[in-house]
Amino acid sequence: MLCFCFFLHHAEKRLNSAIYRFLTRNGIDRYDPARFLDYKLEVLQMLLYCLPRLDPEQETEFLKYAKHYVRDGPLFCRMMVEAGSFASLAEYRHVRQIGAIYNNSAKTAQKSFPSLPSKADTRMKAYLRMNC
Repeated sequence: MLCFCFFLHHAEKRLNSAIYRFLTRNGIDRYDPARFLDYKLEVLQMLLYCLPRLDPEQETEFLKYAKHYVRDGPLFCRMMVEAGSFASLAEYRHVRQIGAIYNNSAKTAQKSFPSLPSKADTRMKAYLRMNC
């Protein structure tokens, strides 16, 4: 446990920046200390969860080993905040990946076919004029 405290003392700045990047990347523009602390405590809990699984004989740096747990901590918090209806973190991660693909495909479609939305809007307006 003493080694873990030493690790946290030296890696806290990196952990804080990872959490801050996660929060600002996902559309939260302002800094909320309470939310930041919740996410940080979740990351620390994940690190404590993976600590017994570390094999020091492999001579891996702990942060490289725990990278996935550091990423999963804020994601787990977000999963609980958004809906809480997912069976597991893996399912939630998969749904977010599908959403990101869908969101990115719409952006690339608008760049590739800029005239497409205007034609669809014109057709919709004509349809509404005829039926209303």
